[in-house]
Amino acid sequence: MYAVAWLPEPRSYFTPHITLGRNRNAARATVEQTIADRLDLTSRAFTVDRFCLYESHSTTDGPEFPVVAAYDGMGNERRGVNFRPH
Repeated sequence: MYAVAWLPEPRSYFTPHITLGRNRNAARATVEQTIADRLDLTSRAFTVDRFCLYESHSTTDGPEFPVVAAYDGMGNERRGVNFRPH
């Protein structure tokens, strides 16, 4: 069961996740040490009044991140596919 009931259940081949960063050239040990060095990182509380779900596509020109859906803070879809939040 998903914590946010109004989100559609993901397709079976998709694992929900948040990508915090990417570096294809970094050694795994380096990435793990960088994370370990920052375990005490904190942030002030903040309010989220909208969010977008993106998908990523690798292209010869670099990655592209089209918006799949955008939601307001109450879970109402704001716009459909191809919505650009900028």
